[in-house]
Amino acid sequence: MEGQMVDTIRSLKFDGKNFLAYKEGLKAALRARKCWKILIGEETKPEKDGTPATK
Repeated sequence: MEGQMVDTIRSLKFDGKNFLAYKEGLKAALRARKCWKILIGEETKPEKDGTPATK
């Protein structure tokens, strides 16, 4: 599965025309990467009060 995963952050390219679309795409890719790390167990889900979760 790891070999099939595409790093969307590295594949995003800014063409100089639409900065807002690039910025929104980058934020979405970063959120997806964070969720993926939680799903595969590399990171733990943060607590509801915003403090980092303990391992």
